[in-house]
Amino acid sequence: MRHPIDTNLVPTTEDIENSKYAIEEIEGEIRDLKARLSQLRRELDTHKAWIAPIRRLPFDILSYIFEYCSKQDWRSPLSIAAVSQVWRETILGSPRAWSYVDLRECHSDDLTSLFFQRSGQYLFHVYLPDNRPFKTLLSIVDRLECLSISAFISGMGGLSFPNVKRLSVRDGDTPIDLDAINSSRFPVLRQLACASDFTNDLHPLHEGSWSIAPLEILSIAVAPQSSWLKVIQGCSRSIKSLKIDCYISEISLQPPPRLTFPALEYLEIVMKMLGGELPLALSTPHLEVYEEHSQNTLDTCPLHQDLRTVKQARFYQTPNLTSFAQLCILQLGGWSGIDAVVSQLLTDPSLCPELDLIQVPRFLSLKNHISTLDNLNKEGVRHISIETIPVWAMCHPNAVNAYRCGPDAVCFTDLANQWG
Repeated sequence: MRHPIDTNLVPTTEDIENSKYAIEEIEGEIRDLKARLSQLRRELDTHKAWIAPIRRLPFDILSYIFEYCSKQDWRSPLSIAAVSQVWRETILGSPRAWSYVDLRECHSDDLTSLFFQRSGQYLFHVYLPDNRPFKTLLSIVDRLECLSISAFISGMGGLSFPNVKRLSVRDGDTPIDLDAINSSRFPVLRQLACASDFTNDLHPLHEGSWSIAPLEILSIAVAPQSSWLKVIQGCSRSIKSLKIDCYISEISLQPPPRLTFPALEYLEIVMKMLGGELPLALSTPHLEVYEEHSQNTLDTCPLHQDLRTVKQARFYQTPNLTSFAQLCILQLGGWSGIDAVVSQLLTDPSLCPELDLIQVPRFLSLKNHISTLDNLNKEGVRHISIETIPVWAMCHPNAVNAYRCGPDAVCFTDLANQWG
């Protein structure tokens, strides 16, 4: 038993020795109490975990949760498998959870193979980095649904991709043979985004029988050779969304071929050359959305002429509005002249009779344009609103950028494309 001390007195030698003993005794008791507290906490956690609601979840619900975790972080199955026997059995019995591996971050061939093996027969969405050989995917060629590659490289020759619906070729410096995208190799392909040029080289056996699957979404670069035209012609009747990139001015197709796109609803044209012209004429009887990136001036008509059914348009330069009969929403990007657009409408009140909204990016100031628009609304019989938005409201479901399969291996829809 420890004796009480009088702190008002100076301790004697005996008092000092007794206090040192008491300190050691108290510290020992504290250690024992801490150990007891830790033991009680462990027992408390054990009891809480034992009666936790998650232990009563059926397999299918737990499996769904694990799949969601895998979409957020492809490494999740590895961590989940280490939690408990029940969780390990569940994650091993959930093959879809193993189908979201990100090859940008998974550098181990053994670990990649483990994910491929444990994914059962589920289809894969793969972004193949430039530094990974295509042989990495040889064991799952039949299970690829989305594929993004830098170029058609060695190891791909002669292979067929029976389930690939979306294909992206990122490298614009390596030409592609038309044989590479033949419908016999990609029979169910529906979306193709290709930054590369196409070559005319066809295998002799395919000269008269070459075809491409009925694409619905196509992004293609125009080149001096006419191979790109063969791709567009091959899917003209099925295409719903088309993006054409024109980087070269010397494209001699005289007269420009005329193609009809009966199902086309979205058209985007990128013209990098000042004063450049589209090397083909398009008939688009059901076009709803039109987007143009060019350096053409106001007195130049849009690159695409058949705009009679367009309801929503986006320009990065001041557009000529004479061809728009049903335009409802006009989006002006970059530093396009709002005043120039309003001036057209004031000069000819019959232009764009359905137009009721002009949208501009938030970084543009409307302070100097409100009075101009007020004058337009006073003069006309209709009211046109103007608003600033942080992102493009190009919500058309068939927009080229609406469907993307990112490097995180999860296909997603982005209905608010950011300003370019």
